[in-house]
Amino acid sequence: MKTIILLTILLVSFFNCATANIVSMPETEITEDSKAILEEKKPKIGLVGFYPFSLNYNPNDPSKGEPKLDLKNSLKEKISYGVDINKISGSGENTKVPSDRVKEFVDFYKNNTSKDFDIELSKIITGDLKGKDEDKLKIVKKDAEYYIMGVLGPEDFLLQENINFSTGRTWLVGITSIFSALTLGTLPSVTYRDLESNIFIFDENLYKVGELTSKSQVWMYSAW
Repeated sequence: MKTIILLTILLVSFFNCATANIVSMPETEITEDSKAILEEKKPKIGLVGFYPFSLNYNPNDPSKGEPKLDLKNSLKEKISYGVDINKISGSGENTKVPSDRVKEFVDFYKNNTSKDFDIELSKIITGDLKGKDEDKLKIVKKDAEYYIMGVLGPEDFLLQENINFSTGRTWLVGITSIFSALTLGTLPSVTYRDLESNIFIFDENLYKVGELTSKSQVWMYSAW
């Protein structure tokens, strides 16, 4: 029950900060019973990730680039339930979590983000995150009941504007750009990009207990 309530609260909190003024999302109501339980037993939540992707363009081919995490623009501060894991006190190692489970947690974040994953996880994981001694990885014992991992994607968000005639997006922007040019910019050119962001919920022993997925589109209009 507690996990279900946590999922509901996070869903509302995340959508409010991630989609405001961009995509209209349906409102989610929270029952009075849920509010009462949260007020009585509010879990301590450590936030991991919540970084958007940026793109390193290839100077030899502007249509290609390498996605990487934008570590300067985390959405953690906009999540109402939870704080940056780095701000939660902790010391020593959580002996209840074996190294193989820590490695699974690390691999999960790495596979869902980019090569910069170690910068974020070094706040809570001890050991060589990119080395060969993965069987020695340990997690710091933090005063947190849950770890919430935010992956804001997809990685190719900024590459979706590239010309690809197999997609409706390219035809849409091409046709609307022609009409926009013929009307001297009175009519806008139109395009859109697909979004898919995920929230994964782990308990203090790194067992995944829930997840949320947000899929939507951002529509962009350009006119003079």
